[in-house]
Amino acid sequence: MRYFTGSVSSSLARRVPPALTLLLAAAAVKAQPAPPVFVCPTVSPAPAGTVNDVGTVLNTTAVSEADRGNQPRWEAAIGASGFPNPLPSTVPSNLTFGYLSGTEIANYVGGLSAPNSLAQVGFYPYPTGFVAPATMYFRYRFQLDPTVDPATYLLTLNGIWADDTVTAIYMNGVRWTGNATPALPTTYANTAGSTATLGGGSTTAQQWKAGANEVTLLVYDSGGAAVRLRVASSSAQCPSGPVAITIAPAPTVTLAQPFALSGTTSGLADGTQITVTVVGTDGVPHNYPATVTGGAWSVNVPAGTLPAGSYDVTATTPSGLPATTQGTVLAPVLAPAPLPATIGPSETVNLSGTLTNVPVGTPVTIELAGPGGSVQTFTTQTTDAAGNYGPVPAGPLAPGSYTATTSATGVTPQQQTFSVVAPAVPVLSPAPLPATVGPSDNVDLSGTLTNVPAGTTVTITITGPNGFTRTLTATTDGAGAYGPVPAGTLPADDYTVTTTAAGVAPVAQTLAVRAAAGAGAVQAVPTLGTWALGLLGLLLAGVAGWRRRFQ
Repeated sequence: MRYFTGSVSSSLARRVPPALTLLLAAAAVKAQPAPPVFVCPTVSPAPAGTVNDVGTVLNTTAVSEADRGNQPRWEAAIGASGFPNPLPSTVPSNLTFGYLSGTEIANYVGGLSAPNSLAQVGFYPYPTGFVAPATMYFRYRFQLDPTVDPATYLLTLNGIWADDTVTAIYMNGVRWTGNATPALPTTYANTAGSTATLGGGSTTAQQWKAGANEVTLLVYDSGGAAVRLRVASSSAQCPSGPVAITIAPAPTVTLAQPFALSGTTSGLADGTQITVTVVGTDGVPHNYPATVTGGAWSVNVPAGTLPAGSYDVTATTPSGLPATTQGTVLAPVLAPAPLPATIGPSETVNLSGTLTNVPVGTPVTIELAGPGGSVQTFTTQTTDAAGNYGPVPAGPLAPGSYTATTSATGVTPQQQTFSVVAPAVPVLSPAPLPATVGPSDNVDLSGTLTNVPAGTTVTITITGPNGFTRTLTATTDGAGAYGPVPAGTLPADDYTVTTTAAGVAPVAQTLAVRAAAGAGAVQAVPTLGTWALGLLGLLLAGVAGWRRRFQ
């Protein structure tokens, strides 16, 4: 209703464009700026991009439109005709808002130097489509930083003034039910303006919210040429201080192990609920609510919730402030103990091993498949924190090939093979003896005893006339060879050499010991008989006569 002094020049008047649909002059609309971010006033320095003030006066020394500060962040929308009675409980949803350039009033009254133009947003003359008496809504949008607790955040508007009257204030589209000082409605006659503190109410409608927010003032103008609003400044309070949240490192657990997550907060009242999200390698989020008590929070995650592998944890305040950590879920590990490659039919194989990262008492199943399709199943369990299971004895077993398959829940079965082999029959083969030896000869006795362990004892017994007995022993090497063992000297005679070992038939050999000729007693000289002597005489006489004949 109130008029400015002075006249509108023709050049300025030409800047009033044709109507936009129930809204503003085209020159009064600009592209939507990014909503400013509000933080708690105790945060210093304020983060980049924060404004923390909705006031229409931020730069009273502006000399161009580009540095008009906060004014371009205000929007306007034409409301209904007449005085708003009763006051709308919410901002009508069919309004069309447009951003102000911040120089509308200045454009029409004396330029940027006019004090009124620097302190207000609005229109003079009226924008096309506004016919007084009528209402106009002025809106300011902003973001709350995640470090702000929206439930307790307080935003105070100072120096609220309008031409004609501020009739109502709205928080996020819902009419504010608090009391301004002086009380609303307030007019341009109240040059100091009113003060209103918004937020911190007992209901969510009277509280700010996390993220995007808006404050809207409803202005009524009864007639004239100007409709305008002034909010000299604003100030914020964070009664509980800036919001912060921490989370303790997540634990390393097993699949079957429940675990707890915990952390701390500041700036949040007791009873505030935060959300804890746990995501494993399967990508499935699990959300758990946690209630702040004494600046701390905790949640329990049931066993078996997550698959094996790493997992991420994010604890988020109602304002969207996160804290993160990471943990690990250990997979069960099955490790059967090695088995011998072969065993004998009379032996027993012990099936054992470890199954780690599982509770004590976790079942383990072992299937033993043998020749002819035979299958034996053994069931055991882990017996200690180290995951040991067994030993489970299996045997004696028939000769053949066997496969032991060990399995447990959550692990890949492990297979092992071994064979049951009947032992080879020992074979005793003494080395041949000479046919005859002399009494002074020392015969070496040796041979082989195969298919027996190294170190097997071989016994050699020499027997002769008149009860003669001599016993010798030897042991086999890795190849089964034994000896040589010296037999020692033996009197001339005939002997039996018998070689024996466990599990084999004795092998007997003969040995002749003979005295050499000329050795020992005087030997008798052979003599000729009478007939031989007579024959010899005749022979010698004949030879003598033959010789004389030819002399």
